[in-house]
Amino acid sequence: MAKGIGPLFGVEIDGERKNLFGSLATAKELQAAVVAQGGKAVIFEHSDAEIKARDAEAAEDWFFDLAMQYYIAARVSAVLVGLMPVCGNLYHHAVELFLKAGLSRKYSMRDLANRHKFGHCLPKIWAAFKADFASPALRQFDDHYAPEMGRNSVSRQGLAGGGTDGRRVGGRHFLHRAVVPAKVRSKW
Repeated sequence: MAKGIGPLFGVEIDGERKNLFGSLATAKELQAAVVAQGGKAVIFEHSDAEIKARDAEAAEDWFFDLAMQYYIAARVSAVLVGLMPVCGNLYHHAVELFLKAGLSRKYSMRDLANRHKFGHCLPKIWAAFKADFASPALRQFDDHYAPEMGRNSVSRQGLAGGGTDGRRVGGRHFLHRAVVPAKVRSKW
């Protein structure tokens, strides 16, 4: 049984498994309704592995949805309003959450939030993501998330590391040209 959660049940209806992840009372109600209509229903208890897989899928969806919100907010703040330091921070959070969406397949929410394992440290998150999703194509982004950038976010490094306007990190623009349209970059 998953820690902190009571047993979770489903119902097999006429040979088809229905994953309710609900209480025994809910499963019994569904079973009674199916039997009353002449069907066959068998209650089963979900295994710890099934519950863990369900939780990982929910975490991946949650991270991805939140990452999209941050990305959209960053685009709006950069393109429409021109809030450069703010959009950099929003982009950072979007990237962090997109990476954590992938990592949530392997790591628990607790691990992803743990500041000693990952926290908001993009170099640690990036290293774990590259290990889990190995592809030579990912190397092109290594400079953006390199360990020498420091423990904190790219945008925080930019603000703390010299420029108060958040434009440069280590001598280069941290908002990639593909992300910020030319008309906005021209204002820099």
